[in-house]
Amino acid sequence: MIYLYDFPGNPGSGLAANQTNGQPAGATFSDFTTNGGLILQGASGQFNYRNWSTSTTLDSTVFEGFSITADPGSALALTGLTFDSMKNGVGPQNAQVSLFLNGSTTPYATFSWAPGNAPIQSYVFDFADLTASDNVTTATFNFYGWNATDGTNQMRFDNVATSGAIASVPEMQMVWPAVFLIMGVTIWEHRRRSRAVLRAKAIQPSTSSHLRN
Repeated sequence: MIYLYDFPGNPGSGLAANQTNGQPAGATFSDFTTNGGLILQGASGQFNYRNWSTSTTLDSTVFEGFSITADPGSALALTGLTFDSMKNGVGPQNAQVSLFLNGSTTPYATFSWAPGNAPIQSYVFDFADLTASDNVTTATFNFYGWNATDGTNQMRFDNVATSGAIASVPEMQMVWPAVFLIMGVTIWEHRRRSRAVLRAKAIQPSTSSHLRN
């Protein structure tokens, strides 16, 4: 596990600075935030909001979630996400979490589930592993809920854990020095050949002098 949102407090806080664990070395996890008019309902040690979409299809403007940003020279080698979730009786009947990489608006992977009522249940989002060679520097997880009965609906989350590693990418740090070295050698060779051509012209007798002799 790289990082855990355990939403401490009452109501549970989504601020990264309030989570029990600190930020991992090599990357920064954002606050766990909401979008699209979700309203805080409040629950001790859990992230609980109401007013999820009543549409029968996924509404991409109503979600909550978080982002991860790798430090320079690092990449996100993510392998999975686990979380606990539940709804109240009129809460969303459908839910989905989507993973977006490097600012793309097309999900790299998605996981759908049907939220249940109490007790809270655990879920696993097992997507294809990412490695340092994929050069992923930002990742965003968005949680969507829809097909709720009315505006009093609720869906809550707890123990949102990201698995994998923050990988260093030293090979990337060697690319530019290698490029500069190649450029330097190329420029030096070009100048050397140019000087050789100029010297050859300088010592070659002119045509007019040869004719006079």
